[in-house]
Formats: sequence, C-alpha cells, structure tokens
Amino acid sequence: MRGGLRWLDMQCLKRFEKTFKDCDQSKQMELVDEIAYPEITYKDDKGNEIKKGKVKPGMQPGVSFLT
Repeated sequence: MRGGLRWLDMQCLKRFEKTFKDCDQSKQMELVDEIAYPEITYKDDKGNEIKKGKVKPGMQPGVSFLT
C-alpha cells in the first residue's frame, strides 16, 4: 500500500492504534472530515490557537492526495 491510502492508515494508527479499515465509522469520518473540510484555526502543542493556513499541520499529504 502506498501514497494516500498508506497515509490514512498511518494517521489512524497514530491516533487510534488501528488501521483505517479497522476503525469504526465515527473515527474514519473524524479523519476524513479534517481532510475534506480543513479548519482555518487550530491549536498548537501548547494549546495556543493558531489562525494561519487552511490545513492543519501534518494533514497536507492527505489533502493533496485526496483532493
């Protein structure tokens, strides 16, 4: 498995400790929504709200592959 599908699996493994196909639908949709509807604001590692860019850090590969 390569490219965007592998990226989806890796994101799910990091967040939920399961591959994308093994996650329940709510977890799958949580990740898909971040790709399909990227937020303009997000919180950094320290909890500060950041208002720059349209894609959260680390999500650009998924957005690029799936759009």
